[in-house]
Amino acid sequence: MATDFHIYVTTVGLSHIDVKLPHELNNGNWQIGLSEISYFKVKTVFPTIDVYCDIIAPNIKNGMSRQILRRVYSEKGEVTIRFNPIFYSSVLRTTFDRMTLYLKSDSEDISSFKDTTVNCSLHVRQIDNDKLRSEYSGL
Repeated sequence: MATDFHIYVTTVGLSHIDVKLPHELNNGNWQIGLSEISYFKVKTVFPTIDVYCDIIAPNIKNGMSRQILRRVYSEKGEVTIRFNPIFYSSVLRTTFDRMTLYLKSDSEDISSFKDTTVNCSLHVRQIDNDKLRSEYSGL
């Protein structure tokens, strides 16, 4: 039986978000996608903000392996972006109860979000083994 749910997190003045899940997720193949991000009072605008996650399988960015969940094209002021479609990344572990998100500029420096409120909505889903095999059989 598949499981899916949303996690809503908020941080103020930090470029990282520590996420504690309500309970441990175990014995499964999991995927995480960023479904929404909003931020307020950004003083410095970077062309893009990369949202990293410490438990996902890496992607290739600029020829390097990186754990990027999603790239966001940034704007000044109050911004809310709802992603459709949601791009999912596979979780490297079969059991986990926490993760950390990092916000970095396109130059890979940790973005300055002093005095900025950042809200994120993550969608977590469990993938059954048959679907996982069919996704990777075309590689």
